Amino acid sequence: MQDNWDLSVMRATSITKILTAAGVSAKQITAAGKGEFSPLAANDNAQNKQKNRRTEIIITPNLDELFKILGN
Repeated sequence: MQDNWDLSVMRATSITKILTAAGVSAKQITAAGKGEFSPLAANDNAQNKQKNRRTEIIITPNLDELFKILGN
């Protein structure tokens, strides 16, 4: 790995692989890494660094299906 960005992307893709192995369609997943560019806390001590080592899973609806439901 060259930097934290690489590490962040590797974390994201490892979670993606776990989810697809569990049956989630790969068409429904996007892996993204933000590296040091989106911290929760300042990277100035071990506790804050631990907070910044995270994986966030964002679930978004199929908007086409949502609009069909709302249209009825």
